[in-house]
Amino acid sequence: MLVSVGGEVSEGILASLADCRDRLLIVGTTTDPTTRSARQCDVIVQVAPSIDVASFVRDVAEALRVHRPIVAFPCRDADMPGLAKVKADDPVLGAPLLVGSVALANAMSDKVLMKGFMERCRLPIPATAWTFDGALELAGRYGFPLIAKPRVGSGTKGVYIVLDDEQLRSCALHGDFVIQPFISPPPDFVANLPDPRFGVPFVQSSGFTALIALRGLVGRDGRLDHVVKVDVVHRYGRPFRLTRCPVDAVDHEAAQRVAAELHCEGYVGPFALQGRVDDNGALVFFEMLARIGGSALGFVGLGLNQSRIVLEMFGGPAAVASKVTADSVEWQTIPRAFDDRVVS
Repeated sequence: MLVSVGGEVSEGILASLADCRDRLLIVGTTTDPTTRSARQCDVIVQVAPSIDVASFVRDVAEALRVHRPIVAFPCRDADMPGLAKVKADDPVLGAPLLVGSVALANAMSDKVLMKGFMERCRLPIPATAWTFDGALELAGRYGFPLIAKPRVGSGTKGVYIVLDDEQLRSCALHGDFVIQPFISPPPDFVANLPDPRFGVPFVQSSGFTALIALRGLVGRDGRLDHVVKVDVVHRYGRPFRLTRCPVDAVDHEAAQRVAAELHCEGYVGPFALQGRVDDNGALVFFEMLARIGGSALGFVGLGLNQSRIVLEMFGGPAAVASKVTADSVEWQTIPRAFDDRVVS
């Protein structure tokens, strides 16, 4: 089952499972059955939007009760608290859902709570402020530019680059942002920003940004199933190119701690950490994800098919093992066609 089929994540999962598709019956839940991904499912169940929590929980629980999936992949951060409630209300019915506790789901949806969970995992993270006084202290300590992120949200939607005191005041007083230092911006970053008097050029949205991702999977016994480290290039705010990096002992230990803490919250499945190397050469993580990510299809080209690993973890071997095909891969985040050529 794909919960909230229709976006980048569900497209990636479907394409990742293309070579064993004939052995699967895929159920998709959605508020909009007309989406491309919905049409690629065998069964579509229309559910209430997750903002209507009670109705969403009722509809998803009924879909689980009727279809009894082997595993159910959440495809949106906004759904996680509701799905965690489904599992908490009926652990047997909710067992296929790749979610943990309600507290964990809330932490993955709220960057202040996420900061607390990442500290619990003893990860190096940037200083973070969510009050006006805290933001001023951060500006005094690190200077500009700073990053302002919506406290609740995902991806790059609503993220601002803060360049001066007035912009910082606007973000801080808005009340729904967290503020962090901009880790290692390019030397000419500010000079190359467009003049805001003329609006923001469309081409600015196609600029490339880079980060480092550490991706792993929590096994059913709570142990780290695997870990991979990549350089990620984003374009239009979405992953575009992945290049493998060596995983050192520090990376592996960090991933193990995260896996253990996630399992303590009842979570089994994929997770990811996102970070950048700071001016001191240390990898600092600024965000994490406790579900399969939007770059799932890209990782298939590097030999890591998390969709298939999870499917086999819950339902037994369903296809041949994925093979490493490259050290670096570029891919279409929204496949043009759903066939074997997508993952070839």
